[in-house]
Amino acid sequence: MDEPQTMKLREKEKMLAGELYRSTDPELQTEMAKAQQHLRRLNAIPNEAAEQRFEVLQGMLGRIGTGSQIKSPFSCDYGVHIRIGKNGFINYGCVFLDCNLIIIGDDAQIGPGVHIYTALHPVDPEIRSIVAMTRTICGPRTFLDRSQAKLRFRSGAPHLVECRALARDQPRWACRQLST
Repeated sequence: MDEPQTMKLREKEKMLAGELYRSTDPELQTEMAKAQQHLRRLNAIPNEAAEQRFEVLQGMLGRIGTGSQIKSPFSCDYGVHIRIGKNGFINYGCVFLDCNLIIIGDDAQIGPGVHIYTALHPVDPEIRSIVAMTRTICGPRTFLDRSQAKLRFRSGAPHLVECRALARDQPRWACRQLST
């Protein structure tokens, strides 16, 4: 009787599936190096050169909508896992560690110094060298600034964090953790 064949997932597939993965994998390191080249180009272009910056962002990000802009300095891990809708605004000094999807809706605004991390680090020393991650979604018309961007995650299984705009009589942002 033939034994069922199991396919071994590549580290990138594990990362995007929300499983533990090794960030030192050569494929991931190559993709990260490519993103770092794009970032050096982007951060060297003056912020007022919007068309030139948008062109670099189109080559680096998974998607960027018309009218969206990111102010330098900006940092990310891969770039290709970041999706930004139209008319989005990412202010100075933001860091997006996109080991999984970061989705920012149309007309969203992210203030200076906001850090969005999709990676989770296990506390168990036996598995600490392996990393888990979560997806982050900032919905349409979200406003998120540094003082509000303190998202907490449970260790263990991957989670989804969703940020969305609220009604006028409520704070202008909300982030909630959803299990996947």
